[in-house]
Amino acid sequence: MSRGLNRRRILTGAAAVGGIGALASIPASAVFAKDDEHHAELAGTWFITVTPTNQSVPKFNVLTKFTADGGAIATTSNDSAPGSRGSVGFGAWVRTGPNTFRENGIGFVLDDSGRTVAIAHVREVATIDASDTYHGVTTLEVDGLDGHVIFTATSTALGTRVVA
Repeated sequence: MSRGLNRRRILTGAAAVGGIGALASIPASAVFAKDDEHHAELAGTWFITVTPTNQSVPKFNVLTKFTADGGAIATTSNDSAPGSRGSVGFGAWVRTGPNTFRENGIGFVLDDSGRTVAIAHVREVATIDASDTYHGVTTLEVDGLDGHVIFTATSTALGTRVVA
């Protein structure tokens, strides 16, 4: 088990599961509602670059699809890389303000043979600014299969909407 469960490998693999991102065909001009409150729209697909606070872990990219009914699906540039494998992540999101959102995602951390070795929980607070740019702050918690916390980590996220 030591082959697939060291802290750096899990951090990289969990980070791969971690970034809840996007896939949208909503044009940038439709991002804000035509009411007086100018609510940003999260639903759609986003290409997100995640920068871990731990500088020994490299940046990676995430594609996330946020659904209009509060669901999220994410995959990362690390998902199939040896030593940093993870499953597709699934989650949920809610609006917390006109341009702010809270997200919660979960995914499997895998060893090099594809066995599940841990569960990654990703929690993010995100804002979409007036230029339709996604800004997030993420907390990652990786739990062993027995439920004990192996470690936590933080990162920032910066994304752009995927448009047709």
